[in-house]
Amino acid sequence: MSSFLVTFILVFIGWILLTFSFNVYELLLGLFISLIIAHISCDILFRERPWSVLSPLRWVYGIVYIIALIGIEIKTHLDICYRIITGRISPAIIKIPSKNKTNIQKTLLGNSITLTPGTLTVTVTDDLYVHWIHYHERRRRASVLERLGEKVVK
Repeated sequence: MSSFLVTFILVFIGWILLTFSFNVYELLLGLFISLIIAHISCDILFRERPWSVLSPLRWVYGIVYIIALIGIEIKTHLDICYRIITGRISPAIIKIPSKNKTNIQKTLLGNSITLTPGTLTVTVTDDLYVHWIHYHERRRRASVLERLGEKVVK
């Protein structure tokens, strides 16, 4: 029951933020849709400790994650523009070990990698296999992926 309530609250807050309307009819529609979505997805999203999502520390981590992702997005967009203009690419598939335990965490990581230009998550098991459009041996040592202990599969 608590996972349903947490899911409902988050979806309804999302509805209000997306519509930014306080019209009674739109609020009732949002309430109805939020109830349906919460009923369908509450067991998928929050199986254990549903109230932990309301922790302020998790929200701070989420905001830091989004800011870091936006910074990486800007940097890689510029890099991909350079690669398109010059034609300098060196594709490779890289194995990245994942410390994430739940499927939702692995999915979020895989989707974040795929969202970044020039990368594509090929498969997600215990490890992630990522296609990189430009793999450079010297740059690899200084990269974040090296700290994760990736192995090249060429």
